Amino acid sequence: EVGVGLSVTGGISHVLPAAVGLAKAKELVLLGRRFTATEAATLGLVNAVVPSDEVEPRALEMATELASRPRHALALAKFALDRGAQVDLETALEGEVSSALTTRGTPEAVRAAEEFRQRSVQRAGLS
Repeated sequence: EVGVGLSVTGGISHVLPAAVGLAKAKELVLLGRRFTATEAATLGLVNAVVPSDEVEPRALEMATELASRPRHALALAKFALDRGAQVDLETALEGEVSSALTTRGTPEAVRAAEEFRQRSVQRAGLS
C-alpha cells in the first residue's frame, strides 16, 4: 500500500507488529518487498507451507482434529487468546482462571484427568 501512496489498512498496524515485532513490521510495510511462503512461515505469518495439491487434505486433517476436541474448551481457549493479546497480563490471567474453573468439572476434563492419573500410575509401576 505504501508503495502506491496509500496508508496501511485492515488492522495491519495492530496485527503485524504483534506477529513479527515492530522493526520487522516496519521493514515489511515501508519497503513493501515480496516474500516467499517459506519466509512467511519463518516470520510466523502462516502456520504451514504445503504443496498446492496438499492444501485441502491438510486443512481437512486440521479441521478433523479440531472437531474431535471439546467444543466448549476450544471456544474458551480461542476467546482467551484473542482477548489476551488486547489486555494487560492481570486481566488475561483473570480470564484464564475463570475459564479454567468453568471447564475443570466438564465430563471431558474429568475423563482426561483420570486417564492422566492412570498413565502416571502405570509409568511409575504402581499398577
